[in-house]
Amino acid sequence: MRRRCGSSKVCPICECFEESIEHLLFDCQWVRAFGCNLNLNIGHGHPSSVQKWTSQIVDDLKGEQLMGYLEKIVMIAWHIWKSRNDFVFNYNPVDPERTLRKAFAAIYEFSELRIPSLIHTDNLTVEDVYSRWKAPDHGSFTLNCDVAVHHNGREGICAAVLRNSEGILVDGQVINAKINSPLHGELVAIRLACGMVKSLGIRRAIVESDNQMAIKLSVSELVSPWDVAAVVLDIRQLCEEEDIKFAWIRRNANGLAHSVAGQAPKGLLPVNWVASPKDTTRSFTRTI
Repeated sequence: MRRRCGSSKVCPICECFEESIEHLLFDCQWVRAFGCNLNLNIGHGHPSSVQKWTSQIVDDLKGEQLMGYLEKIVMIAWHIWKSRNDFVFNYNPVDPERTLRKAFAAIYEFSELRIPSLIHTDNLTVEDVYSRWKAPDHGSFTLNCDVAVHHNGREGICAAVLRNSEGILVDGQVINAKINSPLHGELVAIRLACGMVKSLGIRRAIVESDNQMAIKLSVSELVSPWDVAAVVLDIRQLCEEEDIKFAWIRRNANGLAHSVAGQAPKGLLPVNWVASPKDTTRSFTRTI
């Protein structure tokens, strides 16, 4: 009892049913509140056994799809368990929304770690050797994009800036977006840049981002996480319609887009910020 470990088998959270693995992961009221459970719409009905349920998933799914589901299962289960223990030992109320958010943040971090180094493809270059921004070849344009995530983690300011071969700022857009994660925000910014290529009729364009995962998803056939799949599909469709190449660059080479995205929510960007020579963004442009 000194370690606060009781002998009761009743679930300490709902205090209604015997606590088992199945109850904790699938049935407990707090887990079901926001759909924060492991039944990821796979279609196997109500699981009576975690072991059998997992075996069925392994039998039904293959390759990247299987890996994606297993990542979600492990991360969500682990964070449910952590939240349960935080309630039991530290008396912190369980929060389904926060638990799910932390789980998907962990999934995103793990995915970045297991993604292999970027490989050269027809529409991908790796500009990692440049610590400063490099102007494109004559006749080409570069669009740098970035996102500034709101402290609530659900909103972001996405920015895309367009420069020509002389390094002159030609155009730019800033939008407010509802996002699920930083990766989602980065992809929305990339989609914004691709949309600019199409709307402006640019023939040769390079879209640059400092987020390696976002670039990788934009150019490969890698199975996308479900929460960003729609945005990735939009980007891939735009690539089929336009001559767009992608480059992953270091963060300090993406300074202009980062500055614009960061200044916008603070009200530091004038309405006509692209053409204004005295605003903060223009001063920043001269230093990179």
